[in-house]
Amino acid sequence: MFSRQVVSMVAAILVASGVWGSAAASASRSPGALPRHNFAYADSYRGWPVAPTHRQHPIRGGFLDPRYPERVYHWGIDVNVRDDRPERGAPPGRTHRVYAVEGGVVRYARDGGTPCLHRRVELGHFSYWHVDPTVRAGQAVHAGQMIGWTCQGAWHVHLGEWAVVRGYRVWVNPLHRGGKIAPYADTAAPLAPAISFYAPADPPAFGTRLDPNRLAGVVDARASVSDPQSFRGWMVGPLEALHADHHPYELRVRMTRLRTGRTWTWTVFRSDIWLGEQAPPFGTPLPFTHHFAQGTDGKPKTPDCLRRRAAARTNPPSCDGDYAFHLFGTQRGRFWDTRLVPNGRYRFAVTAIDVRGNRTSATAEATVAN
Repeated sequence: MFSRQVVSMVAAILVASGVWGSAAASASRSPGALPRHNFAYADSYRGWPVAPTHRQHPIRGGFLDPRYPERVYHWGIDVNVRDDRPERGAPPGRTHRVYAVEGGVVRYARDGGTPCLHRRVELGHFSYWHVDPTVRAGQAVHAGQMIGWTCQGAWHVHLGEWAVVRGYRVWVNPLHRGGKIAPYADTAAPLAPAISFYAPADPPAFGTRLDPNRLAGVVDARASVSDPQSFRGWMVGPLEALHADHHPYELRVRMTRLRTGRTWTWTVFRSDIWLGEQAPPFGTPLPFTHHFAQGTDGKPKTPDCLRRRAAARTNPPSCDGDYAFHLFGTQRGRFWDTRLVPNGRYRFAVTAIDVRGNRTSATAEATVAN
């Protein structure tokens, strides 16, 4: 038997090397969690950045979605528009009017000299990308005022929101409660998490799936789960394939040793803050490959999706994404060292929660046999 001091020393070495040894260790921080914060805006306006401004619109690209091949987190939401049906009066190469969701002085408005898809407007606590500005830097704008046009071929306006929290300027989830984007409803709970165990591997290698009844050494515990959206808007009929699931807002784990009833609980992540932020008080950044596990596949861009499906005579490809997460993913590592818990039977209960509080849980049992 190892002494308690030796076990503690081994645990310290594994933590320092990026292999977290126990659920308790990985629970020391919850990546992406926002401390209590009062979101203060310049006005009380609530709405959407495209017309009709007081009705919900489909969001295909969610906050923290994986973006390939760059392997970066999506730092806003993509509010979709129908490029195949431009608004009346739209200039050539433009499709829909964009409106400010918060008033203030325009800090940045990039227009001429660059392709439309690279243009943007910065105003208040928001950034509007793929937008051809109709306002200029230094101009005072009120909430609900037109500030530009969406670009043909983008099929959306990217909306990012920032806040200053504990002295750090961070990108936050624009769908947070009390935020500007309203009305927003979602009654669909996340899908039930699929829990599995693999031998550690570096992407793109997938890793060998392990028998959960005989786990030993360092293990990669994963959960596959996504969050369907109840609102489809115009993404129905021929455009139904564009409707896509989101990254879940939060993932929680409860691990119980069945022999004694001892439990470990932790939050794998919470999607309040962009996980790529350099903001140490919030436990970020979280490396992309420590968050997303093998099996994750980002959804294709809207025009790519439409082209692929138009080219397929039979069995058109899906335009949805797949999400898989490391249950022990932290800033320092991705895996579970089973040698730092007693041998025996364990139950994992994983709960996925969306931004409106809908939740789904699933369980799986495993035996540690070192």
